[in-house]
Amino acid sequence: MGDTRQPSESGIASRPGRILLCFAICLALAGCGDPGVELVQGGVTPLDPAVPVGQAMRVGPVFKEVTWEQYVDAQGVTRVLSTGEYRMDLPEARLCPAAGEDGQVKAARAFLRVKFTVDLTAKTFAFTGAEFLVYSAKGWSASHPAGLTAFEDVLAGGSGLDCGVLYAPGS
Repeated sequence: MGDTRQPSESGIASRPGRILLCFAICLALAGCGDPGVELVQGGVTPLDPAVPVGQAMRVGPVFKEVTWEQYVDAQGVTRVLSTGEYRMDLPEARLCPAAGEDGQVKAARAFLRVKFTVDLTAKTFAFTGAEFLVYSAKGWSASHPAGLTAFEDVLAGGSGLDCGVLYAPGS
């Protein structure tokens, strides 16, 4: 026999309740509501005090998707990660050869992950690193240090990409 419960017995009784639940889940996945994420998104760095980090790391001409995550590491330090998935039709990506050195293949997907350390009490944060994560169409992956230069380029409106980081092992 099928489920004979009335809608009010199913947990969330109304459509508005289900919509609010979906909205809350979306906010949690996007990092919204995390004080460290909000601090970094709204803050600026000495690298470019005119551009908030959240404005540079956003969906737009460079990134097709951006996620934010806050966590506390094993040492009790609050960290924030911002990961942007690149648009692979960027000129910087399109103009790279299909094959790299030593049989490497051009990435089908590429990400820039920027890392910050956050002090919630002092309401400060600092850039602590960045890396490129690349994935081939067949599932091979590689990571490459991105460093400060790539993040500076993103703050200035660029992509931080060059052909050297867009390859993953091919076999």
